[in-house]
Amino acid sequence: MGNVFALLGLRALFVLVESLVARFRYLDETIAIVLGLVGVKLLLEDVVHVGPLGSLVAIAVAFTIGILLSIRGDRRDPDAAQHRRDRAEAMRSGREFDKEKEPAAP
Repeated sequence: MGNVFALLGLRALFVLVESLVARFRYLDETIAIVLGLVGVKLLLEDVVHVGPLGSLVAIAVAFTIGILLSIRGDRRDPDAAQHRRDRAEAMRSGREFDKEKEPAAP
């Protein structure tokens, strides 16, 4: 029964992350960096001991930098609102979003 609740929680988390990725333009890259940090930590755990507090700080710093860069990028981009809507629509339809190209007409 615990697995069912875990899957339901993961689904809810996926919906949350999906909406955040549409809002923050660099969140995809930030998540990739965090996963890389976790992988490096796992590979080096026999050589270097990094405690849970250090891991949480590194993850929090990575997400903070990614979100702040996204906000800064949106402020500098005059078409940020349109790009955000295009990213959200691309995610809903399952297609790839490329900000350099014009979105395909439905």
